[in-house]
Amino acid sequence: MDLAEPDVTSLNLAQSGHSWAVIAAGTRDMTLCEQEKESTWRINVVGTLEVARQLSEQGIGVIFLSSDAVFDGSTGCYTDDFPPDPVNEYGRQKEEVERGLPGATSGRYLVLRLSKIVGVCKGDGTLLDEMAQQLTSGQRLRAAKDQVFTPICVDDLPAVITALQEVKARGIFNVAGPEAWDRFAVAQCLANRLGLDGRSVQEISLKDLGDELPRPERLGLQCDRLARTVSVKLTPLSKCLKMVAQNYQGGGFSQ
Repeated sequence: MDLAEPDVTSLNLAQSGHSWAVIAAGTRDMTLCEQEKESTWRINVVGTLEVARQLSEQGIGVIFLSSDAVFDGSTGCYTDDFPPDPVNEYGRQKEEVERGLPGATSGRYLVLRLSKIVGVCKGDGTLLDEMAQQLTSGQRLRAAKDQVFTPICVDDLPAVITALQEVKARGIFNVAGPEAWDRFAVAQCLANRLGLDGRSVQEISLKDLGDELPRPERLGLQCDRLARTVSVKLTPLSKCLKMVAQNYQGGGFSQ
């Protein structure tokens, strides 16, 4: 299906017994969203809301994966009800879908506002794996000290989605891991677990990236609504780091 010109009718979701659909597709490249605002808006906003409308017409509820990028990153520890104020185009597009979903779905929707998603499989291409590959290949890893987030393990997401469906939850939920980290600390901890010299990680700031892309700095999410609604234990990033290090030391598993 093309999000630029979506048509879900051929999927026959209602006829095949589906009652909910997760919209996880979209253009995720923040730099591309900034450079090509019109074309990415057509996909990430117009197309996504049209998919949601079509699904709703078939009686199918919509689960949309949003982002902590809807916040400006000035304070961190954002609650579920904190007013969005994105600083870049990617965040603005996510916020616009959040605004439009209630009307497009007649209120039968869930927004999961995610922090950075990480995996633990060797070769999965997520943040921790990319860091481990770079560190174990002898490269020096640059990591920003002023970027704080609450990463969530990708393996936890199916359990969260299922649990929220089971209790017929609706609305917006922050979904993030239980620990707040800055990117430099993540890289340092991983290097230590890999038995590497601490000098293999270079501390930088977001400004040092030099690409002029506006990035929110402190993006920790509080998940109070999620905790009140379902009982799902989320994996601490410290455990994820241990598992990734084991993968690269020969005792782990590959994707």
